[in-house]
Amino acid sequence: MILLNQLPLFPGNAEELGLSVGSLTVREISPTLYNQVPYHSASHVFELETPAVLLLKRLREYGKRINADVFFQALWLHDLGWSMPFGTFKNGDGELLKSKEQFSAVAASYILKQLGWPTDHCQLVSKTILATNPFVDPVTNEEMLLRAVDLSNLAGPYDQFSRNWDLLRREQEDV
Repeated sequence: MILLNQLPLFPGNAEELGLSVGSLTVREISPTLYNQVPYHSASHVFELETPAVLLLKRLREYGKRINADVFFQALWLHDLGWSMPFGTFKNGDGELLKSKEQFSAVAASYILKQLGWPTDHCQLVSKTILATNPFVDPVTNEEMLLRAVDLSNLAGPYDQFSRNWDLLRREQEDV
């Protein structure tokens, strides 16, 4: 488990990427929101930062517009649902949610609202998180980038793939 005093350095220049101080606050609190599960953990989220920064810069070189606050907040909060036993996901109205991605999206929206982010911003982050569900087609640049980054460490070198596959398998056995 990553503790706040062990938070890795952000692998890019936040200001250059267009990240606000408020987003960096989300980054700082995100490790405290994840339970220790083998794969979908705070470690996984921080492992994705380097490919996220590289891909974001590359897409911008090609003229793609990406809201860094929306994208990185979605990245840091997208797997919160994996810390909860399946079937326990309910929204504020007590309605059962259908997926871990829905739980993550609802939780992210709640957290961001508590931190003072406007409702429309919270909805964009939630929608971006929902695009990590394999049955949802990503539409916006932020959604497509998050999907690509989230899967990037499964498509890396064999040792990385093998390690991550083993963690995923162990996580499924624990469910």
